[in-house]
Amino acid sequence: MLGALAKQQALLEAMDVAPPKSFQSLPAQVLHGDFHDHQVLWKGDAIAAVADWELWHTDPRVWEVIRSLSFSQLLDTPLLEEYLAGYREHVTLSEGECRLGLRLWWQSRVVGLWAWSAYFLQGNTRVAKFLPAMAEELGRVADEAWKARIEERFVRAATG
Repeated sequence: MLGALAKQQALLEAMDVAPPKSFQSLPAQVLHGDFHDHQVLWKGDAIAAVADWELWHTDPRVWEVIRSLSFSQLLDTPLLEEYLAGYREHVTLSEGECRLGLRLWWQSRVVGLWAWSAYFLQGNTRVAKFLPAMAEELGRVADEAWKARIEERFVRAATG
């Protein structure tokens, strides 16, 4: 666990963190805030509802797409293209929006300290289950070749 925290510190020290204004050009809309596959209720083959809206807010629309792919563990799978093909039937993302949104996502993975803070400062041991996945994700985010590969796949799939 401390190795992951040290890795995050090293990434933070090496990263050129972009200020929030760098992302202001991203189109924003109301977002679910915690959308993933377990929030979708089905009636047969049709979506009946999307549950659990207490985290709704306005943010860049590409944020929710990337977050959902990541948290559903689809970002680095063949299902990325299928997921984005379905999304593209309703919303078209531009190449610039995709690239800037991914930069925001990668940065958020490095600067985000919520789980460490909850665990160490607030004594919330329930978040311990998230720490190994966070450490693994930091390893991927540190890998520039991996990020470039995901970015190209994401842009191609999202823009058609």
